[in-house]
Amino acid sequence: MGNFDTVRAITLNLKALLRAEGIKFSTATYKDDKSIPAALIPFGSVYYEGEGFEYTHGERMGYIEAIFKVRVVLRERDPASMVQVQQEWVHRIRSAVTVAPLNAGALQVSKALP
Repeated sequence: MGNFDTVRAITLNLKALLRAEGIKFSTATYKDDKSIPAALIPFGSVYYEGEGFEYTHGERMGYIEAIFKVRVVLRERDPASMVQVQQEWVHRIRSAVTVAPLNAGALQVSKALP
C-alpha cells in the first residue's frame, strides 16, 4: 500500500470511528453553521492539513506524520451546559481516536500482507 493509499485509508477510518460516536457527515456544503439542518447535529468535518516527512539521511525508513483537523458543530440552547457538552465531545473523540481503530480495514489487511 502506497503512502497516498495509507493516508486515504486513515481518513476513511477516522470518519468511520467518528460516525460510530454519533457524529454525522454530509457531502453538502453549508454557508454557515446556522444553515446546517438539526438532523445533522452533531455535524462533523475532517480536514486534511498535510503531512510532515521525517528526513533520515537514508539511514532507515522515515516516518510520515499526517495532520488532520476535526471540527464538530454542536447546538445547545443553554450557554452554561454548552461548556459541558463541548468538554464531553472533546473527550469522546479523544477516547475514540486510537491506533487500533485507525489501523482497521484496508490498513489492517495491508499489514498482514508479506
